[in-house]
Amino acid sequence: MSHDRENLFLLYACLTSVFAEARERLFDMLEEGLDEDYIVEAAIMRDAAAAVSEALADSGRNLHPLRERLRTVACAEIVRTAVMCGLYTEVSGLFSVAGLASIPLKGCDPRLLEISRRPANPMQDIDILVKKADVERAGALLEKSGYRYQGVFSGSHMTWFRLDDDGPRFIEIHWDLINREHPIHGRLFTPSIDAVWKRALPAGQGFLLSDADLLAHALAHAAKEYFHKPKWLVDIAVRIDSQPESGVDSAVMKEWRVDAIYHFVRYFLGRVLPCTFSKFPRPGFAGTFIAGKLTAYDTLRRYRPLIYQAATRNTVERLRLAAGMARRAVQYIRYGE
Repeated sequence: MSHDRENLFLLYACLTSVFAEARERLFDMLEEGLDEDYIVEAAIMRDAAAAVSEALADSGRNLHPLRERLRTVACAEIVRTAVMCGLYTEVSGLFSVAGLASIPLKGCDPRLLEISRRPANPMQDIDILVKKADVERAGALLEKSGYRYQGVFSGSHMTWFRLDDDGPRFIEIHWDLINREHPIHGRLFTPSIDAVWKRALPAGQGFLLSDADLLAHALAHAAKEYFHKPKWLVDIAVRIDSQPESGVDSAVMKEWRVDAIYHFVRYFLGRVLPCTFSKFPRPGFAGTFIAGKLTAYDTLRRYRPLIYQAATRNTVERLRLAAGMARRAVQYIRYGE
């Protein structure tokens, strides 16, 4: 049974705090009827319980059965958000006092946390970027403060954790925004980390990604994670909407090689929120196909090869991707991961 409408409902619920059009469309869908059992299950799995609960409250449906069924999970999402934000404040403060430059990533960035990820942002971990030369120093500071080293599981970050009453709280200390050792991701995305630092914006005692890098990173991360949570599309929509009238920084998009991803996501937004986002040119076959699947959260994993193909711009990039996918297949056969 198709749940396209319910999946779209989840996206609209996550967008209602930002875009009036999403709120109106969500209200219309409530009147038409939905598979509430599926919405409850999907909202819990996709970290959207608090967003659905708040959207229902905004619609005047405080006693709607969906809201009642999601109440406990929504509260847990809000609590987890507060805990992880507290963890970020603690770690970034530790680095700041030591004079170590750092940049919050993904849900720790205030432009996402305070706008696109309201009312809750239940992060599984916190992500912080430091300069490669400062990685060992960052680790020593964490160890001195009682954090435990878990290991390096990627070519872009190391993982630390702290044990709390509710379990471990994970911290990923990044020195790069892309795992360049990954046979696919390292071929698809090519940001210059030095250029990222040069474009970084001073913010308090630390830095933030430039607006262009924040959008580019959101696009790359969502594609890498096959768009399986609505909050990543919301991040992208909000960042696109906040761009100046001149549009996105095409030079940064090309540096990252996310301009093709931008194309099919922007095309998608023009279809689901046509009054907010103007109509956008149709991308190629792969991009158009993926744009039609961006809210199929439970099946997008199987379309990863097409997502990767849609992210390429020319024959050379497609050949590089094919070589990377072949190498990744060999890795999986040999090591099972």
